Amino acid sequence: MTRKRKRTQIGAIPILPDWADLFRPYTLLTLCALLFLAQGTYAYVGPVTLSLTTDDYGDETSWYLTDSSGTELAYSDFYDNNTSYNEVMNLPIGTGYTFTIYDENDDGIESPGGYSVEDAEGTVIVSGGDSITTMGESMTFDIIDINDTLLITGTPATRATANEPYSFTPTADSNGEPLTFSITNLPTWASFDTSTGTLTGTPSTSDLGTTTNLEISVSNGSETATLATFDITVTPPLYRPSDTQPHHR
Repeated sequence: MTRKRKRTQIGAIPILPDWADLFRPYTLLTLCALLFLAQGTYAYVGPVTLSLTTDDYGDETSWYLTDSSGTELAYSDFYDNNTSYNEVMNLPIGTGYTFTIYDENDDGIESPGGYSVEDAEGTVIVSGGDSITTMGESMTFDIIDINDTLLITGTPATRATANEPYSFTPTADSNGEPLTFSITNLPTWASFDTSTGTLTGTPSTSDLGTTTNLEISVSNGSETATLATFDITVTPPLYRPSDTQPHHR
């Protein structure tokens, strides 16, 4: 199949001769470098899927995907009007992939059309539609191996009752590696096990109130993963009717 390029320099970009197209990759690499410096690079799990729905001018939309060296790995063909497409891109683990999408007429994809790029877990890498221009929208991202990623999960209770035991143990994916847990803002009434990540303690009535911004982290020596910060509020002891009733012999 012969590749046909639909991209033309219009609007704010002057019309250039064909030989000037040779400099386009260098311009895009510079743009991607600026985007990386501005917003950083995000990591996702492959494969990557582009979902695209065209508007009344499907042939105005074009895109391509490059690796860190600027080599094109995938690109668009001509699209029909008001049609939905799904493009699955199997990318090896690596860094510096850049997805760029253009609109030839500088007016984007009209709703209900649009596009989104998602990873294998359904996480949206980039999406949009009506804001696409001839300059293009770009997103730089990495592909990681989920099995090699240190993970920590769990939902700690945010309330503890005075005179009642409290306990929370997060779950960490170690892949067989030894782990060390740590915590910030440990409540005065609690203790923390650095080998398991277990937070335990029995608050008293003198501990009523809230400890804020607790943060539990785990490290395998080279990576660190952290749970979202949370608060623990100690509330008064539960009222039991038997506590106030007289005892009969």
